[in-house]
Amino acid sequence: MATVRDISAATGLSTATVSRALRGQACVSKETRQTVMEAAKKLGHPSCHIHRGDSIVVLSSPYEKQITPMMIAVQGMIETGRASGYKIFDYTITDEDTLSDIADMVNEGIFAGIIIPELPSNLLEKVMQIEDKSRIVQCCGKNDLLRSPCVLTDDAAAARKAVEYLISLGHVRIGVLAHSEKRAFSRTRLDAYVKAMTAHGLRISDSWIHYVNSTRYDFAYQIAVSALKAPDRPTAFFAFTDYYALALVNAAHDLKIRIPEDLSVIGFDDLELAHIKTPSITTFRQPFEQLGNIACSLLINSITGDRPSRTEYLIDADLVIRETTGPAPEQQVSPVS
Repeated sequence: MATVRDISAATGLSTATVSRALRGQACVSKETRQTVMEAAKKLGHPSCHIHRGDSIVVLSSPYEKQITPMMIAVQGMIETGRASGYKIFDYTITDEDTLSDIADMVNEGIFAGIIIPELPSNLLEKVMQIEDKSRIVQCCGKNDLLRSPCVLTDDAAAARKAVEYLISLGHVRIGVLAHSEKRAFSRTRLDAYVKAMTAHGLRISDSWIHYVNSTRYDFAYQIAVSALKAPDRPTAFFAFTDYYALALVNAAHDLKIRIPEDLSVIGFDDLELAHIKTPSITTFRQPFEQLGNIACSLLINSITGDRPSRTEYLIDADLVIRETTGPAPEQQVSPVS
């Protein structure tokens, strides 16, 4: 998406002048405004394609490089928005300039509301500045500093279910491949994992908890190899994404560890790779489109004057049992060289 800075570079005008021209302020001459609008149209600035008040902007997080829950949830938002006469515009926010443009258009009434995922702190600060004057719903991720309602998968319930299912198969050494501690959903799942293990009287070793801190598959694979080479490695892992589960499955194959005979793996999301991979991956199916439907409905209700009655809406994820989980091995595992 083109930003004010892009238009400024193309026209040679200051960013302040460009911003005033886009807002239609009287202090900008007709000739300057025409120059700005022509550049905006050529570069694809959203102000040229949106009718005031009937559009909702969905911000995609710069955290992710692969397919994300928010990307899939947008389909549900489009469906719900269209049924109510709203257009949905999806933008990946990569910098503060882009978010500033969006914030300006919200303040000017061009966008009726915003749906956001979990955002990095530097971008979140800008959203916090407009929260009191804007209609915002969080979806597929929670920003703890915002008061706006959020629609989420019940991560705690899913993590608890993952641990309890693996325990039912006889596993007592259960590890995790987690996201960064900076991510809210990762903290929630990890906390639920610890509570579930403790509730069943099972010990937890620090060496069983691995943070990937990246969306890159090759980095996850390296962490998986290291985890599987540990002398006291778990007989089962709960991976916080299907990409991490895939890394574990491939690392196990390369280390001659049999799945599920020697190692069980549960993923999260139920992306396409989970069921086309051999062995197919046991995982949690997130109700992406349902999350999008609910988030968009809440926002539209808020736009029309019906404020949400709750601040958090949790939707269950279903455990889909496939080929990467099985009974715990009868004998202690041996370290892999």
